[in-house]
Amino acid sequence: IANGIIRPEMEERLRQVAEELQFDSVDTLLVAIGSCRINIKTFEEAFAKAIPRIVIKPDIPGEFVGRYSLEIRDCPDRIGALGKIAETIARAGINILSLESAIETNHDRVKLKFFIDITDPQEQPIELAGKLLEALKEIESYPRLEGSIRAFQVEVYAADRKGLIADIGKELAKIKCSIIPEGKEGIPLLTIEQSKGEIYARLWFRVQAPEGTSDKHIREALESVEGVSATVKRITKSPGGAGTSASA
Repeated sequence: IANGIIRPEMEERLRQVAEELQFDSVDTLLVAIGSCRINIKTFEEAFAKAIPRIVIKPDIPGEFVGRYSLEIRDCPDRIGALGKIAETIARAGINILSLESAIETNHDRVKLKFFIDITDPQEQPIELAGKLLEALKEIESYPRLEGSIRAFQVEVYAADRKGLIADIGKELAKIKCSIIPEGKEGIPLLTIEQSKGEIYARLWFRVQAPEGTSDKHIREALESVEGVSATVKRITKSPGGAGTSASA
């Protein structure tokens, strides 16, 4: 809480506590705490169990301008989800430095980890957390990829710019394709390279697509994004089936 305002990530934790303790809102929970109508130990135990969905912090403790880690711990696994998250980051005026991992946490959820460039540590992290929480609510209504599917291996190369991942995600969502970023924690899925003074982004991921989708369909969708060059190969056996993806 800063200057009497609850930070979005704190509000999310308090909302979880309110639900756990059967209060109808965060406001009624805070009133109960202030009027001593709730045992403080009960509150502390519930608060300790409440895990924030979004964590934004400096990559190097004490350095508040520059590289930050952004962890979204509970993203719904939906077609268009990754694109929506990337679009939300871009609209906040923040550049994505890398997408480190996208790991399935259960059948319907995925944990995403980015590194982002923060230029205003007073405002940007708070604003971004609030916008991402709103985006996660919207993503809940996005469709799942269901039925028979095909899998493809994809590599994308493009000049780096804000909104690149969002644009890629939007085009794949239009043809009902779902991104499954490759690798595990610690293995970057998006890297930034420099060549002859130009900065480029390289992405590696798998795509799940409805039956009947070809590598040509996916490549054309990707290369409809300005400046994108893509290589797409069919994977003969689908890795995990529907419901195991980190959706684009």
